Amino acid sequence: MKTTKRWAMLLSLIMAVSMLPAQALAADIETEQTLTVLDESDLPEYESYSEQTRSSETGAQAGNLTWELNDGVLVISGNGEMTETPWRDRADEIRSVQIQQGVTSIAYYAFFNCDNLTRITIPDSVTTIEGRAFYNCDNLSGVTIPDGVTTIESETFAYCTNLTNITIPDSVTTIEEYAFSNCTSLTNVDIPDSVTTIERGAFSETPWLEAQGDFPIVNGILLRYQGNETDIIIPDSVTTIGGNAFSNCANLTSVKIPDSVTTIDIYAFYYCTNLTDVVISDSVIKIGGWAFHGTPWLEAKGDFPVVNDILLEYQGDDDDVTIPDNVSSIAYAAFDHCMSLTRVTIPSSVKSIDDSAFAFCFDLTEIYFEGDAPEMVSGDNGWGTFYCVDAVAYYPKGASGWDEAITKGYGGTLIWMEYDPADPKPDQPSKPVSDIFTDITPNAWYTQAIQYVYDKGIMKGMGDATFAPGDSMTRAMVAQIMYAQAGSPAVSGDMPFSDVPVGRWYYDAILWANQNGVVAGMGNGTFAPNDNITRQEYAAILYRYENSPAVSGSLDFPDADTVSSWAMEAVLWANQNGIINGTVDNGTTKLDPKGTATRAQSAVILMGYLEK
Repeated sequence: MKTTKRWAMLLSLIMAVSMLPAQALAADIETEQTLTVLDESDLPEYESYSEQTRSSETGAQAGNLTWELNDGVLVISGNGEMTETPWRDRADEIRSVQIQQGVTSIAYYAFFNCDNLTRITIPDSVTTIEGRAFYNCDNLSGVTIPDGVTTIESETFAYCTNLTNITIPDSVTTIEEYAFSNCTSLTNVDIPDSVTTIERGAFSETPWLEAQGDFPIVNGILLRYQGNETDIIIPDSVTTIGGNAFSNCANLTSVKIPDSVTTIDIYAFYYCTNLTDVVISDSVIKIGGWAFHGTPWLEAKGDFPVVNDILLEYQGDDDDVTIPDNVSSIAYAAFDHCMSLTRVTIPSSVKSIDDSAFAFCFDLTEIYFEGDAPEMVSGDNGWGTFYCVDAVAYYPKGASGWDEAITKGYGGTLIWMEYDPADPKPDQPSKPVSDIFTDITPNAWYTQAIQYVYDKGIMKGMGDATFAPGDSMTRAMVAQIMYAQAGSPAVSGDMPFSDVPVGRWYYDAILWANQNGVVAGMGNGTFAPNDNITRQEYAAILYRYENSPAVSGSLDFPDADTVSSWAMEAVLWANQNGIINGTVDNGTTKLDPKGTATRAQSAVILMGYLEK
């Protein structure tokens, strides 16, 4: 039934919507808290009934159900799902509805615009009430939702302007977007603890919501901020910032999100046009699509705004894009309508790609996956990750999850081809890194090494057409590089480090590296993944990766005595093999073992190691 419902909506919108620019689409449609009232022209088409037929409908078929309408009372009986709704042709006659035991669902648009409907009896056998089922039934004053329904679907009771009370049964876990929107008499709502998801606008334009104060919070979900402060600290009782919770709050300039929050939903801070300061805790593991779109804070983050390993949305206009390898999740609609995009490379760090992430990228023809199959959204569960994309998708030989992944549809037309990561990618000639990155010059001391690691896919850019050669490498980054060199094998077992949470892009790499003796912690049950890595730590990781070969001799540097005892053999081995050499400091060549390794130095180290 989900597929039927989605296509009914699509057919009426697709021609107008698909050609709009993404910004116009979102601004005009996606963020509205008040819905546009639909009329009969918006309904799916059904066979019309003649006046002779209208006079008596006793025993008439409606799919596998029967129905009769007499004196304003509609009785629906039978067993199974409601798949047809022919009584809608007589919506103005319906005053009461009795659905008999055995009927298991109420169809999409089933009682749309039944203006005279005042009451309905729904049996316990009904477990599904589809979206817009009671849309604009403006005389319906009460309804009992059966205990067995798990989801109140999108706009199910929208514009039921006479509805005053609603009790959600314990069976319900999800209330979808705009479910009770514009129920302008709704003052009492009982929501049980079982409800864990309340989507954007579910209770917008209701007296009940307006009475909840500045921060209406239900089961940890902040529904919609109703104040006008400029600097906000989200209450620590909030676990989810709901969709559209702060959208178009023009006064908002700064917000602090506490450790209690794990989810920031779709469009949460959309077009907060003065929002420049956002503090987001590491506890946030999911950020919905366009959550910060149109904010100065997001725009200042460059082409690849990444928060807690989540790529929020691509803000560049390149045709060939390589996603940074500090990304583990690509948010909803992150590349939506990127008309310039022709080719994208998705690194092994990416574990999930949300719905519509590359929707309407009409010129995207090549997709390269570099690791295991990420979790993606099929067309059966949404629009699909690659909605309206026709492309060749390359996946690496030997990586896991692809046997199943390539059997699914993702909303577009993808031709799947396996490739060997050891070989150059098809039709991908080497391009000078000085032409790719604005901060790399042709003759710098590190350019050859950066070219080497870039061509082999070991290191990538940092966004905004930069490589950032002077930036430091973190311990997690180096662990990820070694993990990729080992072929990114599957991992299992417990993580020994308390500061490496499940789901981060580096989790598998650090677990593998620790289990294989390649990395060690900081001695207190932590790994410090985001700390800058020192040169001696880098040497120790490479040395352990080589199974700690025997070494002899000594270091000939004036600061050799500053090498930590635990790293001495590793540094000596790395120096003797030309992997780590000295650095010049005021005319003196020093080893600088405790200095941080920059990205440029890392490229040189890795080239020396791989070519030794």
